[in-house]
Amino acid sequence: MKICGVVLNYFGHEDTITCVQTLVDQNDLEKIIIVENSVNITELDALKNIFKNDRRVEILAPSQNLGFSGGVNLAVNSALDSDFDAFLLLNNDTLVPSNTVKNLANSLIDNRFDIVAPVIYCYPEKHKVWTKGFYYNRFGGLITQRDISFFPGTIFYLSGCCVLIHRQVFQDVGLLNTSFFMYGEDIEFCFRAVQRGFRIGIVDKAYIYHKGNASSQFNSLFYEYHINRGHFLLCNKLSKNITEYRLSFVIKTFSLTMRALLRSFKYKNTNAISGYKQAVSEPSNAIFSCSGETG
Repeated sequence: MKICGVVLNYFGHEDTITCVQTLVDQNDLEKIIIVENSVNITELDALKNIFKNDRRVEILAPSQNLGFSGGVNLAVNSALDSDFDAFLLLNNDTLVPSNTVKNLANSLIDNRFDIVAPVIYCYPEKHKVWTKGFYYNRFGGLITQRDISFFPGTIFYLSGCCVLIHRQVFQDVGLLNTSFFMYGEDIEFCFRAVQRGFRIGIVDKAYIYHKGNASSQFNSLFYEYHINRGHFLLCNKLSKNITEYRLSFVIKTFSLTMRALLRSFKYKNTNAISGYKQAVSEPSNAIFSCSGETG
């Protein structure tokens, strides 16, 4: 199976170099595309200096930050007409042990799944599981690793942190939805794929380590805005009709308001409240113009 890797860089060339160099050394990928999303010459030069002599590594440098969805789409679009069988989307702050890619690929070769992810452990707390897949309730916006599929409107999805996707999925379902700059696009993509009959799952024999970001970054205004925006966009993208949309919007308005208040108290700042207000009031979100579309 010929696999193309996709790694996005955003002011993290040291992590990116470590991640990509590990993949290169393991020799499981035919090609690795790095999307330099920082739009920063220092970041770009650092990547070029390391990988300039490796033909398997291609660096794409868009003129603006395309976000996660846009960056992934740029890379996949550039290689979709080639003879790759699958695409491995991987966060740059991950560590990939040997045989991980092979174990993921085998699940596609055996025709068990069409989209797969490994067990993702934390780093450096290697004993701690970060995720074995998530459940998302499209009405209330609850995200959990616990199986809550008995609740109406619950979706199982794989994190975009590390996921192997068969090319046929992209050809039939389309690319990631660029309405999402970041946060929520993996939920929407898995939802679309399952709706079209594709199978998603976790490969227990495959695992990676995820460094993650410092906890303070999870309370930046940027983060709070995009998290809230993603939840509201999912009202539109996952609703089957206008009634479902209205129900989802009302419940999420309440739950996200409570979330913002609690996080403002926890972090002793107003970033969560400001991010929520900005997201809920932005017309371009299509929050108030939803027609129950799922595309």
